[in-house]
Amino acid sequence: MNYYKIGTVEAIALVCIVMTNHIIINIPESIIQSTGSASWINVLFISLISIIFTLIICKLFKNFTGKDILDISEYAGRKSGKSVYRYCIYYFICITIKQPFAVFCIRSKINILS
Repeated sequence: MNYYKIGTVEAIALVCIVMTNHIIINIPESIIQSTGSASWINVLFISLISIIFTLIICKLFKNFTGKDILDISEYAGRKSGKSVYRYCIYYFICITIKQPFAVFCIRSKINILS
């Protein structure tokens, strides 16, 4: 079985697909009501920002072929850089999990604290 790395074009397309689907499906009704047809400008700005961010990451990863982001953080900050990156990822995961769990609890009227 042959394995191939994705290129810059594939990475940008993947980010655009994910971001566009996430933004279009999850635009809050309050934003649509308050801004009207201008809420689509938000979709364009977020898509543009994600494309630029992906291009920057792809350009930075060209210097580190065969390494992942943990190897790069260890190279940049030694052991402390790797630890800081891990804590940032753990924090992001906790925040990402917390919000849908809170919405689930509110919708199902579960009070965890009592």
